[in-house]
Amino acid sequence: MADCGILAATGRICRRVVCGSGAALLTGMLLAACEYRGDIDSAPTIKFTWFSFLSGDDIRENCGPGAPFRYRLVYNADYAQQIRIYSLAPSSAAGSGGATLVTRVSRGSGIRLDSFNDKDPLGFGGFQRFSQQLDADALAEIRHALDWSGAFQPAPKGLRLFSDQYYWVAALCHEGKFYYNAWLYPSKRYDLLSFPKALYAVDNSGIAVAPPQDVGPAARMKGSHKNAPENQIFQVQVGDKGLVGHFGL
Repeated sequence: MADCGILAATGRICRRVVCGSGAALLTGMLLAACEYRGDIDSAPTIKFTWFSFLSGDDIRENCGPGAPFRYRLVYNADYAQQIRIYSLAPSSAAGSGGATLVTRVSRGSGIRLDSFNDKDPLGFGGFQRFSQQLDADALAEIRHALDWSGAFQPAPKGLRLFSDQYYWVAALCHEGKFYYNAWLYPSKRYDLLSFPKALYAVDNSGIAVAPPQDVGPAARMKGSHKNAPENQIFQVQVGDKGLVGHFGL
C-alpha cells in the first residue's frame, strides 16, 4: 500500500496514514487518537496530541454559553529549549472568585519524543508542574492584560510559526466564547503584549524565562535549528479559531 503522507488539515493528525482499503476508517481513528482530551503531563499524550493541545481543541469543544472560563497560554521559546504553559480555571475555593493556576515548564533539553527512561517517566515528557490559587484581584489583572494585549481580537490568520522561534499562543474560553490568538517575536503585535508580565508576576516555578530571540529565515538558513532532534522541528499555521495545519514532529 502507498503512503499518503502527513495530513495537516486541522492540526489533529500526527502520523502518516496508509492508502487503500480501510484508509478512511484509519484516518478517522488517527483523528480521534491525536485529539487532546486531557493529561498533558503524560508522555504519550504529549507525543501524539501536542498540536491539538496547542490549538486548544478541548477548550473550544467545551466552550459555550454558561461555560466556566478556561485560559491556556503557551510560550514557545524554541521548542527544543523551553516551553512554558499557563492554565487557568475557576478556583475550587467556594466563593473565591479567583482561579487555579497551573504552570508547566519544560526542562532545558526540551520535550523529548523519541526516548523513554523508566527511572524518570516524567522527564520523558519534560514538564515540571506547579499549582497555586490566585485571588480575584490577580485574576482580574491577568484578564485586563489579556484584553490589553488583543487576546480577544481576531487572530493573525495565515501566520506561520516555526518550532525554533519564540512566540505565544492563547486558547481562551471567555464569557462563553472561544478565542484563539498568536504573537510571533519580533513584531509590533508582540511588543504590545502585557499578559506575559502579569503571568510572570505570579509564576511560582522558580525557573528563569528564556528571553525571546529573533529567529527568522536568515537564521534558519544558517542552521539555527540543527542542534534540535528531527522530531522536535515543525511548523504550524494559525487560523481563525486555532491551528489549521502542521508539518513535522
